[in-house]
Amino acid sequence: MCWVRSITHQGATMDGSAVDEQNREVFEEVLEVMIKAWTQDSFTHRGKYYQVPSTPEGVDWPCREVTESYGAPGEIDPVTGKSVEISVTPSGLCRTRIRDSGRVMPPAESTVLRCAARGITPFILVSKPERSWNSAPSTNTLPPRTAGSWPWAKASASPGGVVFGNTFEEAYELGVKTVGYVFGEYLARFGFVEIVRRPDDNPAFPLNLGGPRQLFERLWEDGLVICGTPDDVKRKIEDVAKCHGDGNLEYFSWQLLTQGIAPLEVTRQQLELFGKHIIPEFA
Repeated sequence: MCWVRSITHQGATMDGSAVDEQNREVFEEVLEVMIKAWTQDSFTHRGKYYQVPSTPEGVDWPCREVTESYGAPGEIDPVTGKSVEISVTPSGLCRTRIRDSGRVMPPAESTVLRCAARGITPFILVSKPERSWNSAPSTNTLPPRTAGSWPWAKASASPGGVVFGNTFEEAYELGVKTVGYVFGEYLARFGFVEIVRRPDDNPAFPLNLGGPRQLFERLWEDGLVICGTPDDVKRKIEDVAKCHGDGNLEYFSWQLLTQGIAPLEVTRQQLELFGKHIIPEFA
């Protein structure tokens, strides 16, 4: 999907411009194709940007006999022998109900409302999350069948980094070496650090805080990372689970950014602590 998007999208900055809106339109059509592929035995698609198969009358298919034997009924036209539909092999496991998820950064109201209309659970990556959860977008523009059945605080998800240590200081230092490093050396190249931009940061340049330590400090201050002892982490996640109020978060997505950066035994320890101290409390 990322490859398909990369050859049809144009560069934009999520600014609501004509290019930005076209990118959204392309993405929506790609998503429609994916959902068809995941939920139907075989499918066709005639959209503004994509045609599946590439022509309405079908395409010549050298593997016709294989498709007739192992594909879905109706994929091959029995008269012309052309491929007129496409199936996914092997078929998906979740055929009756696809629980889609999408990461929203920042939580643009138009994107969140689109998620609601499709039944998609948005993973909302925001700075100062306690503010964002308390400013839910209006669902007045949703279809009647959707608006009344989409409680904001019960159909959303929150991604976040979690780093454990025997002390807060130990966890913090591990976070600098892992989370700070990954955000600075990789995610920053895709604009992800812009979510912690503040009014006094120079607007003329991409955000550059100077290094992993400075970046981790900003991430921690803005609530995108939780670190400390298991008890410290548990108390913070209790607040997140209530959407920093009286909500009921559906999912918490743990960004395990020690993986591949810290020694394997450290990553295993992080997994063990999360599994022992956090999952049983909120499962």
